[in-house]
Amino acid sequence: MVLYDANDILTLVKNQWSLFTFSATSTNPNGTFTFNENLAALAQNSENITNGGFENGNTGWTGASSTTAQAHSGTYSSFLYETLMNLSTPINVPVANISSFGFWIYGSGGDASYYILYTDSSTSPSPLNNGYPLPNNGNVWTYINVLPNLTAGKSVANIYIHGGTGNPIYVDDVSLQTTGSVGLRLQLDEYDPMHPEYQIVFLNRPERVTPVAPNVIKHEQVVGVEFFMKLVNYQPDDIEAVWRPLILAVKNELTRIMNTYRFNGLGNGTTINHSDWKDSKFPHGFGQDADPINLSSTMTLEIVWYEALSADEIGMRVTALDIFNVPLLGLLDLTFVDTDPWVKLQVPKGPLLEQHLLGPHMEGRFTCHDWHSLWSLLYNTAIPENLSYKAINTDNSKTVFGTNPANPEFVIYIQDQNGNTNGFQFINVRIQSVELSRATVLGTEPLNWTVKWMADYIYPIPPIL
Repeated sequence: MVLYDANDILTLVKNQWSLFTFSATSTNPNGTFTFNENLAALAQNSENITNGGFENGNTGWTGASSTTAQAHSGTYSSFLYETLMNLSTPINVPVANISSFGFWIYGSGGDASYYILYTDSSTSPSPLNNGYPLPNNGNVWTYINVLPNLTAGKSVANIYIHGGTGNPIYVDDVSLQTTGSVGLRLQLDEYDPMHPEYQIVFLNRPERVTPVAPNVIKHEQVVGVEFFMKLVNYQPDDIEAVWRPLILAVKNELTRIMNTYRFNGLGNGTTINHSDWKDSKFPHGFGQDADPINLSSTMTLEIVWYEALSADEIGMRVTALDIFNVPLLGLLDLTFVDTDPWVKLQVPKGPLLEQHLLGPHMEGRFTCHDWHSLWSLLYNTAIPENLSYKAINTDNSKTVFGTNPANPEFVIYIQDQNGNTNGFQFINVRIQSVELSRATVLGTEPLNWTVKWMADYIYPIPPIL
């Protein structure tokens, strides 16, 4: 008997996670996902740099005056003429964490220059020597890359830009971006306080077992998925700019995995159902309730699978309908049935006789909710053996396809609980009709399209073990 639990969900997430890079160690076999996070907003008042487009005037800067005479982006830039511009409030960003640092200039400022002040009061260049010269670029916006001139091992406190003498310059889009390696840990059973930053916990809840038929048992295992994040900075701007997008990205990735691998994600014959996310509140700093040390979001999963006794065959499902070797998306159900070729003949004053008078023929139907996929395959894909026609043409005429058994163009795949796949290839297929059902103007229910089709032959494909 196969049992599925929280560890299987953890393994599924580990194998299918696409946001970050996964690695495991002997001390952490469950693994850590390492990702880069924009830490610029976490540095004290560094929004003065990341928002250095001067659209809000010279807020956060000293010695600058905003102007609309020139702008690299937006409407405003900073106008410098024999003046020195710098951040009003120093920052503290380690050079090792800075991924990009620079600004844009326009005009020729004579001896215009810039230099960097570090938290230990040293500067780049050192000694100062009037700073790094800015190019005399005339009337062309030019990017000044500060990153190569930073001193390793120090922390940036401020940037000073001198307008020079003789001619003015315009400065716009001063930006500083940082990255830092942060681990998102996968954890079984309980929260690990030794790794408090980012953590996803998978824990088992009671299982329900229900007999549904003779020799068939239905299992429903409930698994809790909890995402924890310890806040480093409670400033409202940081919550909106950093924490909310990060929490949303993690939740979206977990939801994507569960939706994508809802069927057969853990094993053949299993189904994953999940609830929506339930979030803890963000800290507010007012009222009688204490602010949370950790922010958390929880999702409840239900793994459903069937156990067969006495070799009962269960768990078979249609896995795909391929048309022109492309899977039809949004497939809900399908059926097909052979036509009885034996026709009863009335013999005068005698018994009824059955005679094989009809040729091979079968009819079927399938239902899907993805109109774009249906349109692409039936209305917009040329038939390979007859490129002038589609399965359904613009005049609503239908053209036969799948005429060569060596080139299958309409195949149904069915998979059993052991992972064995059986295929059914149809020959001389023709679409009969396309029906739209459950159509509403409110958009409260998904639209379904039912397609009726016919074929002359069916060739079972040997099972793929």
